[in-house]
Amino acid sequence: MAASPNRVSEGSERVWLLDRPFKLSFGWLLVGSIIILQYGFFRQYALREITWAYPANWDQACYLGTTYQYFDQILRQGIVPGLKYAVSMTEPHGRMIQVQAPLLYLLIGPSRLSALTLNFLYFAVLECVLVYTVLWLSGRWSIALFGLGLLLSTEIVARVGTAGSLTDFRIDFIAFCLFGTFTFMVIRSGPFANLRWSLAAGASAAYLILFRFLTATYIYPILFSLLLIVTIEYARSTHDLTLRRSCSVRIRGLLACVVAAIGLAAPVIWVSREATLRYYGSVVNTAEGKVQYEESGVLRWSDFLLYYPKSFFRDHLGGTWFVLATASLALLLLVFLWNRGKSDNITSDIERDLGTDFLFAGMCLVVPFIVLTAFPARSPVTAAVMVVPAIVLVLLGVVAIARTIRQTMALMNTTLAILAIVSLSVGLYTQLSKFSQHGLFAGGFATDVEEMAGLSDYIGLQSVRFGWMTPKISEDRALEYLNFCVLKSWFYERHGILLNPVPVIGGIQAVTENEAVSAVTQSDFVVLTDPTADFGPGFQFPFDRAMKRWHFQMLAAAEHFLIPVRHVEAFSRRFTLYMRPSLGLSGKSSDGWITSEGFVLDGPGQWVRLRPNIELKGPAVLFDRLGSRLAVRAQLYVPGQHPIEAPASITVLGSEYTLSIKLSPTEVPADKEVQVRVSFDKYFVAREIGLNPDARQLVIMAPDQIRLLPQAVD
Repeated sequence: MAASPNRVSEGSERVWLLDRPFKLSFGWLLVGSIIILQYGFFRQYALREITWAYPANWDQACYLGTTYQYFDQILRQGIVPGLKYAVSMTEPHGRMIQVQAPLLYLLIGPSRLSALTLNFLYFAVLECVLVYTVLWLSGRWSIALFGLGLLLSTEIVARVGTAGSLTDFRIDFIAFCLFGTFTFMVIRSGPFANLRWSLAAGASAAYLILFRFLTATYIYPILFSLLLIVTIEYARSTHDLTLRRSCSVRIRGLLACVVAAIGLAAPVIWVSREATLRYYGSVVNTAEGKVQYEESGVLRWSDFLLYYPKSFFRDHLGGTWFVLATASLALLLLVFLWNRGKSDNITSDIERDLGTDFLFAGMCLVVPFIVLTAFPARSPVTAAVMVVPAIVLVLLGVVAIARTIRQTMALMNTTLAILAIVSLSVGLYTQLSKFSQHGLFAGGFATDVEEMAGLSDYIGLQSVRFGWMTPKISEDRALEYLNFCVLKSWFYERHGILLNPVPVIGGIQAVTENEAVSAVTQSDFVVLTDPTADFGPGFQFPFDRAMKRWHFQMLAAAEHFLIPVRHVEAFSRRFTLYMRPSLGLSGKSSDGWITSEGFVLDGPGQWVRLRPNIELKGPAVLFDRLGSRLAVRAQLYVPGQHPIEAPASITVLGSEYTLSIKLSPTEVPADKEVQVRVSFDKYFVAREIGLNPDARQLVIMAPDQIRLLPQAVD
């Protein structure tokens, strides 16, 4: 009888896990050293080429902004309420990254490097799971290290700075790692011959699905298809008791895996179903899908059907992997064929049939391919999940060849050792050489990035100054560095202040003239592009073409309602930033009330001189407590001068008040900061009128809108 895992075999005394002697082989020391080396190169590359620039590749900025927002909630509310807030938010893609990244920020600080470190941690786990599983399956460190080299030689691992890569923060790279982890855990289970490992595989499948909901369309068909196949084999094996017993064990393991995968993930998928269906439905049911086809170069049926095969081999496996894998298998086959006639080198005692392993790995490769091809959308990052199944198929071939020849056959052992050295060397060189090169923003682009950083900082700092924590923004080009998510994430990284910009107009679809002009009038900031500049390289979205058509109408609206505040030249384009002129407000309480002490407005004299009529709007809460009429006094303060009285009045319409102040432009210096101090002749005390215990002298709620309007023309 086998000894209990918590006991030593020599006696009956219980030895707990932490009291056992720890043994670490040279192979694991080598794997650990490789991971440390990888992290060093990864970290230096990220600091040198990535973290100082804006978050490229569109979606990355949105993921970063979301995790910074949830981290900010943790800081404001505490870790448990903050995590509850993160979990309660309905996301269409998955639920895990917005929880894990903020927790990592608590440990090592909120930054781009911290976010990317989450990618690296999952990749390191995949490497260890690969080595452990292949070592268990083959009993050879040479094959385990060969498999690690295969993984490192893939394009998805080697490339840096592009969408879906190790240095791009989004769920796709982590999904690639987790799908690979799930694949190896199933192989470790027998497949599904070991109940505990089958449960672990089901838990890892659920974990993957919670990270990326889309992977449920791969996982569940794979598991149910295997269950059907094994059940049919069980039904047909009435005369083969050994096969029938084996199928029975696998059915039990498969059921355990399915129950774990569904039970742990399905409730969350159900809660998020509306957001998920709405997101993916917009691609199918709107013209956005057609635009994405054009952007992806899908113009014919052949393009549609061949998109993922091409993307898989070009963007994810890569030529280096293909040459290494095919050359290694060819060499091993030659060794096998050379020894085929030598009966003493061939063994018929194969440890375990690998047929189910091949079937499972093949389904992990084919099912995602079918699902992705059938879905109308096309993405260059989603095919990454098929990489590990391709590696597993190669490794199973290597294991199958190695098992047919006796362990004592020196030629096979030498061949496997050479392949391990070559594969690991090629893989490390492929990955680390990319980390040793300049990235996307090398050369002259660094200046362009700094220009855009200045633009982002200006928008953010002005928003903070005027209390616009949700600034309304419009841009006339669909450019990744003008994306509103870039402002949110980049400004937080640079200043530690969380803004939640609201896009008034955007996307990739064409807009009408009325929509374009209306967006200008509703925005706090508008970025307009010089219409004489070319669209530049890359795909031209219908939105870009339409906005260029309506440029002069938008320009006229911007000149009328807004003020040009900054000009930027970057990436061969000239941008003009327009801003809604406003004033800062001080004097409101933490709960938003203005007391009898009044409040102060401040801002650039140049703005006030151009637009001397100040209009403030806010909620008219308890306004009836102030009587029939509220008198307002406004005084203009200019440095070095006596206060100047200015006409002011307040009116109420429905549930909103409007406070108007009219200044004389000639009394406002254009080169100085000015203040307008506002006070009132009445107030009320909530405690005295029996509303609540508040003893403050309250007047009105603070305005939620402050506008500077041009002087009326008589």
